[in-house]
Amino acid sequence: MDYKVELKPYIERAIETRRYLHAHPELSFKEEKTSAFLREQLSAMDVEFEDKYEGYAIVGYVNGTQDGPTIMLRADFDALPVKEDNDLPYKSTCDGVMHACGHDAHAATLLEVVRFFCDHKDLVKGRIKFIFQDGEELLPGGAVRLCEQGVMDNVDESYAYHVASLLPIGQVGLCRGAATAAVGAYRIAIKGHGGHGGFPYLSKNPTTCAAAITNAINQLVTTHVDPLKSAVITTAYILAGTDNIPNVIPGECVMGGNIRSLDNDVRAQLCEDVKRIAEGICAAYECECDCKILLGYPATIIGDAQYDVMAAVCDDMGLVNGNDKPQMGAEDYAYFTLEKPCCYIQIGMNDESAGPVPIPHHNAKFTIDDVRGLPIAIEFMIRTYLKALEK
Repeated sequence: MDYKVELKPYIERAIETRRYLHAHPELSFKEEKTSAFLREQLSAMDVEFEDKYEGYAIVGYVNGTQDGPTIMLRADFDALPVKEDNDLPYKSTCDGVMHACGHDAHAATLLEVVRFFCDHKDLVKGRIKFIFQDGEELLPGGAVRLCEQGVMDNVDESYAYHVASLLPIGQVGLCRGAATAAVGAYRIAIKGHGGHGGFPYLSKNPTTCAAAITNAINQLVTTHVDPLKSAVITTAYILAGTDNIPNVIPGECVMGGNIRSLDNDVRAQLCEDVKRIAEGICAAYECECDCKILLGYPATIIGDAQYDVMAAVCDDMGLVNGNDKPQMGAEDYAYFTLEKPCCYIQIGMNDESAGPVPIPHHNAKFTIDDVRGLPIAIEFMIRTYLKALEK
């Protein structure tokens, strides 16, 4: 197959769709119009919908003409609460909301991949299950709800991609094992007894307690984690007292941060450790402690056989693996990887016209080179499905 010739109309539509979605972003779990737009497009194709899931996700099938596996392809489509700072003809029309992570490109890509296989059903063995997923950017994430409702029960394996604004065109990011980190967040409210700065012995200073907690939890990685495993604990904020009022000891202090590891069990262990240490130190300082732990997304675990599929496609397309290391960011595609073997890749789409320094994700100036990047993504996901059928 001459992909460049065969895919030309699909690529043109994908660029048009991506730019429409970019101009009309919607926040996580509020993507009513986005979902309706995508479903309208899909309804014109020969697909079978699976309408049993809550929210705005769209789940369905392209049924093949031959027996074979059920392979799931997924794209997310929510935006971020970011005010866009780009001068583009398709700039966000929704003030304070922006596709600053490339989910518009993911949805546009999968839409055309589905269209391609609807037009070439002779290439489909078994079924392609597609998921256009809502709410990736906001905990608890849209994927976990779909998994709880059984979306992966009939799936044999799954594949997905994410745009990468920091990687140039022609490069990808693909690694074995954990691709993204498991995340947890902690918030510790400390209640002491306020007083005069000249008489600290008459008070129970919660800031002193917070400092001790900070020191203790920052030693957890070196004292409680296998050195061959990675983990990060960050204290992101400590809020207490009044600026420029040095002689008033506050009665309360709130602190918090996040916990990340490439190992789900290490993440769980560290979350328990933070809570135990916070409560113990508060008791020692005669302060009250309210420690809340929020478990975020688990680690995205890559299946070995699925890695081999995507790596082979990279070779076939001449793509260079420019980042074979895991990332400490998080991705709710991870929930699918807990259910069935999966693989997830980053595809480079750095927009060189934006300047010599690549713009990171979640930035108000985030942009991608969709003219050169989307053709790669569409061909890559089509080839990935076909390669998966060979194994």
